[in-house]
Amino acid sequence: MTDKLINLTIEVDKKDSSFVYFTFEANEGLCFYSTLDHKEGDQKRRLSISYTSSLHNEFLTVFNYLKKSIDINIIQKDVVD
Repeated sequence: MTDKLINLTIEVDKKDSSFVYFTFEANEGLCFYSTLDHKEGDQKRRLSISYTSSLHNEFLTVFNYLKKSIDINIIQKDVVD
């Protein structure tokens, strides 16, 4: 079975974005992420997150922890073969 790439776009409050970054950095190798463009003064941040299907369970453990701690709005989820 070949790994698939899972791409998520999420939105969080600007004040919570550093906690998301810190959490993903602390779990190095789990996923990669980037902040999408935003306008100056926006109080929300959109992040693009990608991880492989082989790390899905590990990613969900961390992501569900984040969702219990802060408000996360999932904008889009794509699976790439």
